[in-house]
Parts: sequence; C-alpha cells; structure tokens
Amino acid sequence: MNKNVQSLLFINKRNSEASWFVRLTNIHKQLPDLQSTILLAGLLFSTAITAIEQIHVTIGELENTHHPIDNIKGLSSRIDFIHNNQLAAAISTHSITLLPPYDGIQAVQLGCSALTTNETYIRCNSGNLTLTLSNDKQFSIPFQFQQTTHSENGQFRMTPIPFANKESQMRLRWQQKKWDFLTAINTLSLTPLSDLLHSAGISISDGFLTINAEAASPATNLLNANLRFSGTDISLQTHDASKAVEKLKIESHLQAGSTQATTQGNLDFYIHNGEIYLQPVYLSLNKASISGDTHFLLDNRNQNLKLTDFTLNHFPNFSLSGDLETTLEQKFPPNQGNIKVQIYNLANLFNHYIAPFLRTNSVKPTLSNTQGLILSELDFTNKQLDHLQLSTADVSATYTFNHQDISINNARISLNWRPDHCSEQSFVYWKTANFRGVPLPETVLRFKACGQQINFERNVTLPLLDGEMQFDHLDLKKLDNGNIDFSFATEINNISLAALSEAFDLPPLAGHLSASIPSVRLEKGGLQLDSSIQINVFGGTIEIEDLQIDGMLGSYPVLTANINFKKLDLGKLSKRFSFGNIEGKLNGRITGLRIENQNVVAFDAAFSTPEDRLLPYSISQKAVENIASLGGTNPADLLSRGVLKMFESFFYSRLGFRCKLRNNVCELEGIATAKNNGFYLIKGMLAPQINVIGYNHRVNWSELATRLKRITSQSSPVIN
Repeated sequence: MNKNVQSLLFINKRNSEASWFVRLTNIHKQLPDLQSTILLAGLLFSTAITAIEQIHVTIGELENTHHPIDNIKGLSSRIDFIHNNQLAAAISTHSITLLPPYDGIQAVQLGCSALTTNETYIRCNSGNLTLTLSNDKQFSIPFQFQQTTHSENGQFRMTPIPFANKESQMRLRWQQKKWDFLTAINTLSLTPLSDLLHSAGISISDGFLTINAEAASPATNLLNANLRFSGTDISLQTHDASKAVEKLKIESHLQAGSTQATTQGNLDFYIHNGEIYLQPVYLSLNKASISGDTHFLLDNRNQNLKLTDFTLNHFPNFSLSGDLETTLEQKFPPNQGNIKVQIYNLANLFNHYIAPFLRTNSVKPTLSNTQGLILSELDFTNKQLDHLQLSTADVSATYTFNHQDISINNARISLNWRPDHCSEQSFVYWKTANFRGVPLPETVLRFKACGQQINFERNVTLPLLDGEMQFDHLDLKKLDNGNIDFSFATEINNISLAALSEAFDLPPLAGHLSASIPSVRLEKGGLQLDSSIQINVFGGTIEIEDLQIDGMLGSYPVLTANINFKKLDLGKLSKRFSFGNIEGKLNGRITGLRIENQNVVAFDAAFSTPEDRLLPYSISQKAVENIASLGGTNPADLLSRGVLKMFESFFYSRLGFRCKLRNNVCELEGIATAKNNGFYLIKGMLAPQINVIGYNHRVNWSELATRLKRITSQSSPVIN
C-alpha cells in the first residue's frame, strides 16, 4: 500500500552536549502497514537503550491506510527514559480522518506514564487512551497492560470504565494461543456517548446499560461466549427523526460457541416499556412487550443459518414460531422452513403495522371492533412458499376507509393455497356483513386458491337487499405486470330499490331492480365493463355503457360512463320523488358522464317525452311549479295569470330539456326555441294548457343540484 510519508526523527543521547535529528521529507515507500511506522521508534530504542534519554519520532502525514483509517496527520511517537528501567511512552496524532461511523473522532492519544521493562516483561501500570471528538470534547479511558518478553503471555485491563459504576472493568488475558475475556459494566450512562455518535447521525438523550460478558478461546479455532445485556430508559433518535426510541427497557442473553466450521448457540431478548418509532410505524410498549428466543446454527463456510424452535411474540397482538433455514445474504424467503402465526388482536396488528403504509393526507384507514383468533401456517421449500394455511374462529371487524365502513361479523375462513395446483377447498363464511352501507346477510363462498389466482365456485348466489346476485363466474388473479385482474358475470334479480336508495343515501325509490351484467373486469385499481348493463326500473329500462371506474379503491375515484333511458314511466318516477304527478314516458341519454370523488363534473344530457304523441299528457300544478323552478322561471308569476291558478292539473304535448355541464356551469336548452331567446321546458296542448319557458341558458350546477335535491326530498314543492 503506497503511503505519502513526511517524518522527523529526534534522538537525545545521554551525556551529550547536542541532540541528533534526521529529517526525511516526501519519502514514497512501500510500508507493510501502519504498525511498522509506529514501531520505528521501538527499533531505535532497542539498539541503543543504554545511551539514549529520549526518542521522538514524528510522521507528518499518512494517506490511504487500512480501514477504517483514511488519513493521519502529525503522528508522533515519544519514549522518555526515567531510571531503573522506568519509561514514559506516548503515541498521538494531530488529526485523524476515520471512515463512517467512526468519523466523529478527530484525534487519538495513547500513552503510559509508568512503563516498566526488563528481560522478562513489559508492563504499563498507568496507561490512558484519549479520544478527541470533532466538537473538541475528549474521552479518557485508563488501562493497564503487561506482556512477557519470552512467551506469549499477557493481559490488558481497563478500570474504571468512564461514565459507568466505579467497579466496572474490562479484562483480556492471553497465554500462547489461548485467551479469555471478561467485562462487567454496570450502569453505563449513554448520554455522554451522544457526542461520539453525533457524526453517525444519532442523538442520545438518556439511558443506562449494564453489560456482563465472558468469552474464552481454550484452543485454536474454538470460542465460547456468554453475554448478558440490559438497558433502561434508553432514549435516542436519528437526526432525520425517521427512527427513535423513548424510555425503552431491554434485556438480552446470548450464549454461543464457535469452531472453525460452525457457530451455534441460543439468543433471547425482551423489550418492554417505552416507545418505538420506525417511520412510519409507531409502537407503545407501556402495556405491551416484544420478546423472542431461538437456537441458531451458522455454517461459517457457506453462511447458511438455521433457526430452530424460534419464537417472536408481540404481546398482546401476535406471535410467530417455527424453524427456518436461510443464508445471511438472502434472509427471506428462507431455503426451508415452517412458520406458525397466531393473531390475537387484528385491529392492533393492522393499525400499527399495515395502516401507516397506506395513509395519505386524505386516506386514513383504520380497523376497529375486532375479536376472534386468526391462525396461519406457512411452509417454505427451495426459497419459495410451498403451502399456506389460514383459519379463523368467529372473527368480527370494522374497516373504515375514506369515511365509509366495511364490517363483518362472526366470520370463519379456511384457506388452503399451493403454488402449482388448485386441489384443496377453501371457504369464507360470515353471519352478517355490511359493505359501505349495503347489508349482506349470512353467506358462504367456496373457492380454490393456487398460484396467483382464486377461482370461486360457478353459479354462486349472493343474497342482497331482499334480492340476489347470481354469479356465473367470479375469478381473481395477479397478472405478470403485478396488477390484480378481478372479473365476474352476474344476474341481478329483484333487488329492492327502497333498500338500495336507503343504503346509498338516495331519494326513496320504489319497486325492484333486475339487471344483467355479462362481464365486469377490475384491473389496475379500476373497474371496467366489457359490455353494457341492462336495468329494468320504473316500467322502462336503463342501459349503462362504457362504465369505467379508475382508482376505485383509492382516495380519488373517477367514474365515466354513457347512460340510455328508455320509456321510463313518469307517473311512477314522479311519485317516488314527491315531484308532482306527470303522465307519459321519458326517454333520454347522458354521454360523457364524469364523476370525480363522488362529485359530478361533466356530462351532456338530453331528456324528453316522445314527439309523435297525438293525445295530451296530464301534469299536476305541483310538477309544473317544480319544473319551472328548476328552469329559472318564477312559478308564482307563471300560475297567477287568469284562471290557471284554479286548475290542479294541465295538459301538455311534450316536455324535456338539455344540459351540457362544464366547469360547474349547466348550459340549458329546452325541447324547442321560444321568443326572446327563450326555450320550452313544457309545451302545452288543449285546454287547460300551460307553457313553461326558460330564459336562463347558464345555471350554476351546484345551486341547481341543491335545488333538485330539496325538491325531491320534501313533500311540498319548492318555490323560488
């Protein structure tokens, strides 16, 4: 490794009137390592120990040294000879550049004020390691050291440990190729270490650690270790506030043994009290805990890891247990394994671990009112999930999404999944359920799941709103591009319009709804009809074409469609909306309908009665008043002329209107033009007849929709 070295060697000889020094500048030399440079002073000392009082070696700069050292400036080594083989030695740096996470250390000084040497040993009774941080704060760590000169025996000892109980200590002993290590650190304060970890992006505000560890290597390539660790009131966070713990209490125990081939042992931990935040997940452990234990076996050659009888418990929410075989490089999915999952509190599991990843400014999903037990078992083979079993016992839950609820009560689920063949039966059962206001009675759905698809039984009947939906097929699968494809075909039979309007908070309707939906596809989060929907209602038909809903499960769904209305009975329709009585048949078409987040933003609509009618229709005074109000005409002025106010109903030949909605403005037209730039909304016929003419061609849609809702929801007409 190439190093740029600038060095100064200073030698002060005993009984000499002058000092000697040698200056070497800009030497480019292949040095084997940094230790060789530092030990240069020791080499000089060993050759002239009896004649030298002081050796001082200064190296100006070292670059590109071993990890984690990137650069050293002002490396100084000094040895002072006192008397009777007593010395004082020190190695220091003016500055040192370390790679993360050690880059908070700015300078290092290692010294011994009482160094004794003779033919049998070298001993330091008063050593000190001083670290200077980037904020100029210093940490001092005292130590003692002894090494025999003719054998590989010695020990290193640190006591007391800074910021810990005065009885804390750390000791390392070695004898030839054997060694043992002992540490006992009690009540180590973490707060002073915040400066040391500042450059690593961590701030510590509180906490104490207790560490008791023993390790020994009784023979070559053999290691035994026992570590007990506990922490109280641990409070720290990253500088970007993405991770934090507050007042955490943790206990852990590791017992391990290692040979050249394997490392194995047991590990357990227990975390309780305090709070944890791992963006975006927040956990409070004041009334909960997280614990785990396992036996592990690591193959040191191929890095294969086996976990046997492992458990992970988050009381009182869930627990995991099982056996796994994986590698350190690819931890999941495991090579082989079996995992058992028990969920005790589904609401906590969802709200703490899943919902935070789904939340946005406008969407805050929650799960509440949960009860029941969920059991699951997963089998892995060759780094793939080979079998999944899931079962529930009387689960109830309420899911709130976008201010609407989906609830299920006394549900039982049995799921059997395999990757390659659909042979095992699965089912979903609920006693009662409610989907965004639509009640779902007791139901059983049977299906088979395999690979990336779910196939329900053919000819499934789902009771719904006093009627039923009959599904010819109902299939769900995941496409190669990652999107979900959900398709079905259904017949809707005799669904109560009264129950439907109540469930969706619509004006009350009467009668029953029947429809045929030959093909519906849900893909990329949107719903699309491959054909039209025929709905039989109010004595006529409503045909929905080109229906598409984008972002149906998101926070901003967008619906587009074209709708045809054929021969709707105005008598049945007007009675259900308290609009007044109207005879006749209504035809119409809405094109370019666009509804964004439940708000109508655009359409082109035209409604009218047929033109080829020879006999008149009847329309009540109340209906005339309401139509006139919607068209911007004052009904009081219209019906106050002459004898018109004496009649409760009138005859008309035709009625209708056109509306083009853009930018919250409805551009109104009638069935025909009238004088003074007017338009006919109702054209009278015979006596008593009445003509309703509108003059306002541009109407605020929000005001018009509000006016229409008031008219259809009140028992008496609205007069403006």
